[in-house]
Amino acid sequence: DWQLGKPFAGIAGDSGALLRRARFDAVRRIAEIASARGAAAVLVAGDCFDSPFPEEGTILKAADAMSPFGGPWVLLPGNHDPAEAGPLWDRLEHAARNLATAKLDLRIARKGGTIRIDDASLEILAAPLRHRHDPVDPTAWMATSERRPGLVRVGLAHGSVQGFGGDGESTFNRIDPRLPEMADLDYLALGDWHGTLGIGRRCWYSGTPEPDRFRSNEPGHILVVEIDEPGALPRIERVPTAECRWIEETLEHSGDAGALIARVEAIVSGSTPADRLLLDLTLTGEIDIGGRARIEARIDEWRARLCHLRVHDGLIDRPSDEDLRELRLEGVAQAAASRLAAMAGNGEEEEDSEIARLALRRLYLMQHRIRETG
Repeated sequence: DWQLGKPFAGIAGDSGALLRRARFDAVRRIAEIASARGAAAVLVAGDCFDSPFPEEGTILKAADAMSPFGGPWVLLPGNHDPAEAGPLWDRLEHAARNLATAKLDLRIARKGGTIRIDDASLEILAAPLRHRHDPVDPTAWMATSERRPGLVRVGLAHGSVQGFGGDGESTFNRIDPRLPEMADLDYLALGDWHGTLGIGRRCWYSGTPEPDRFRSNEPGHILVVEIDEPGALPRIERVPTAECRWIEETLEHSGDAGALIARVEAIVSGSTPADRLLLDLTLTGEIDIGGRARIEARIDEWRARLCHLRVHDGLIDRPSDEDLRELRLEGVAQAAASRLAAMAGNGEEEEDSEIARLALRRLYLMQHRIRETG
């Protein structure tokens, strides 16, 4: 699930460009790891590209990113780049042949069948998706495929096992979870689920090597799989590859704006560089207007530091006596502010309460600006 060329349309400017580039950088890290480990092959279980019609630059960058490892690279068409998208795969093969820096051994599984890696005594049973939506199990043929003696037997497929569909397509591209036993596979490599997930001892989703969404399912890894001989259990090693980190966090304000700010700051200043961190932040609880002003000022600062910040503001304004004193109003203006404060605390008329809270918040900020400008 490389999904090269993913646009990240909801993340504008330099941050979107960084995320697009990070996916190619992840492929290069995979190639470097494969070369350093002396891998027999790299298997990509579908969705190499985000679209069946990527730009030419995307294809050229993909070939270049793979170049540190000569191959074999076994690439499986998935639901985002199905086998019917023939020109895509022709273009990639052309780009690989014309690399100036390296020669790539690409094995593109355009149709279901066996790919042999003779140097490694390995046979790969590949089940590409011909179309984006396939109502039948694309791996069904494996169960009747004869096993060749002396070869490690690995299945390669893209789809949903037990409803773990990565794109909400669990009614399509279904794979029988009993496939490793039914087809006598030493290992089954799966794609579609964007997190690292084991389905039994011989079947794993490797997930996407570079996270692309807010979801806590352990993305950002590849799997290094070692199988000593036919029939042996595979040894699985998760190897981190992610450059960017996507975090979802819900924080409740419990009366101390400083404490909430400190908790967010701990996330922003954590082990991941801020410009590689994407934060989906939900704030809940009740807060006075002064506390909100402090938090909103820091949100602007965090947004400038982070790769991306999305804030879900669930804070409910509860103006305090200190807020009203800070306004330093007199006469009719003070009476109006007190009336707004009473309306803001009225839980029975929520729409009026929300309008009153917003009015007080704006009045508070306006008064502060007037004092600051003298």
